[in-house]
Amino acid sequence: MVITERGRRVVHCVAAGLLAIVLLALTSGAQAPAAPDNGWMALPPGAALAAAPCPSDTSIALPTVSPSRVAAARERRFSVFGPKPTVLDEPIDWHTDPLGAERYRQNLHKLRFLEPLVSSYAASGNTDDLDAALAVALDWVEHNPRKDAETADEAWSDKVTGDRTPLVAYLLRAGACEGLLEPRVERALVGSMAEHGGMLAAERTYTPDNHGLFVDLGLARLTALLPFYEQAPRWRALARERFERTLRRRVLQGVWLEHSSAYQFLAIRPLDAMLNVLGTDAELDSLREEMRAAAAWFVRPDGELTQFGDSNLEPVPDWALGQEAGARAFFGAGFAFVRQPRADGELGYLAVTDGFHNTTHKHADELSFELFDDGVPIVNDTGLYHKDPGEIRDYVVSNRAHSGLAVDGFDLPVADGSLAYGSGLIAAGEGDGWYAVAGRNRLLDAQGVAHSRLFLYRPGTALVIVDDLRSDLAHTYTRYLQLHPEVELGDRDEIAVQVNAPDFAGAIYDAPGDNPAERSQARDQEAPLQGLTSPDFREFLPRWTLAFVDTAASETRALTIALDESALRATAADVDGAVTTVELADAAGTASTLQVTRERRRLTVSAGA
Repeated sequence: MVITERGRRVVHCVAAGLLAIVLLALTSGAQAPAAPDNGWMALPPGAALAAAPCPSDTSIALPTVSPSRVAAARERRFSVFGPKPTVLDEPIDWHTDPLGAERYRQNLHKLRFLEPLVSSYAASGNTDDLDAALAVALDWVEHNPRKDAETADEAWSDKVTGDRTPLVAYLLRAGACEGLLEPRVERALVGSMAEHGGMLAAERTYTPDNHGLFVDLGLARLTALLPFYEQAPRWRALARERFERTLRRRVLQGVWLEHSSAYQFLAIRPLDAMLNVLGTDAELDSLREEMRAAAAWFVRPDGELTQFGDSNLEPVPDWALGQEAGARAFFGAGFAFVRQPRADGELGYLAVTDGFHNTTHKHADELSFELFDDGVPIVNDTGLYHKDPGEIRDYVVSNRAHSGLAVDGFDLPVADGSLAYGSGLIAAGEGDGWYAVAGRNRLLDAQGVAHSRLFLYRPGTALVIVDDLRSDLAHTYTRYLQLHPEVELGDRDEIAVQVNAPDFAGAIYDAPGDNPAERSQARDQEAPLQGLTSPDFREFLPRWTLAFVDTAASETRALTIALDESALRATAADVDGAVTTVELADAAGTASTLQVTRERRRLTVSAGA
């Protein structure tokens, strides 16, 4: 029989495990476990590591990496964050930050840049790559003691620690199995993993948000890889219980309540991983199905993600694509969607946001929206850019970066968690081919303004936006409209602005009110920042932002995005209690009306001549 080198390592581990179990039984008087392949789990750390089998290549989530990234990592050129690699030779400067970005520093201390080396070892058994990764992990342990004044703030932050823990635990297991650990190194890593586990388990530092999910996942993975710690059973039970508790506190109707399209999917990823660690779990599996069904509504018909809150244009998982048509209002969460075929069969899509649950990833985007029609993204949000404080972050979260309404030039106070009101959605419904969504901007109450907005959408024809404003005093009202980068402005006059994109031609109309509205546009503007959208980290694309400004106390305004050659648009609107009447006209001058009646949460739309 021919035994490979990796086979010799496995035989050695099994033999060591049997020997350690026998010695334990002889010295303690206890009977040796009946299943020697699992008996190592009950041994003290040193003996357990000597007896443990090599971790499987599925013990942690490892990406498939290209040979070029593996080659670069072997030369100490690591992809920490961003497009350019960083050279990291031991001893490593753990304060290095060539981008001046919090996300770079976080990724540095997660040690995820070691994944090419670890993946190479897991796939091929290359112990040189494993040894190189172990050297970096040891360097981190030795230079980043917890609560030391010289240690970077990001080093022991909650999610960073949760992400780093399973990677180092895997390296410890694999290094012991391969005989790569000197006693000093083994002691350092065993002690560090115990400290990681204690930090992750601590209730006083636990935050029940998306970070908490990754903390619990890291703790559960630690117990799966290194089950010999005395606290492991308690840690595993705590991780499972706390993980579900956090999900249930921040999930409503399947929506993760952190105001962000991207985080709908980010919250599902640790849930997928936790189920892989725990195995069959009916409660968590049911939550996953509910969250997946909700998250799919945040995907446009072209497969791109909407960019509500802190969202980059990240790839969408296959299970979220190809969703059926329909309309859905998540009244508790503050999101509403329409995904319906046009007359030609193409899907039209409207997404509305109106909620404030906490300050996590919250933008000043009350009653903002995205619109996709005729195969073209027409109105889109601004995205994330980065999270570092400053002028750019201030712009990204501000009113002028979203398709909502501002009063007297003030931004909505979204950094004040005491003002969180939950959902502002009021009602939704349909009728005569139109879909309706209504909501209220409760953050304007403090300015003495009652603002409600009604969306009326007929795929392939028009989107009408009715803003009803009530105040005892005169204010300056600014309505913003953020066009997608592919949409260009065409001819414009006092009545309309023509908008064009490849294979699309439409127009934007603002119905005349008692007070004329002044229209302006900005694109790639620097002072103040405006007319920009961010698809990825520190990337801005220029786009047209339109602003409609007028002064009044109480008024009702109607803005229309006409989507076809009929140029159907609102010419006036009136709100009388639970009934909104919108007067329409088309390019031929034909007049018609829409009447929207609200009964509790249900809107009924009736079209008339």
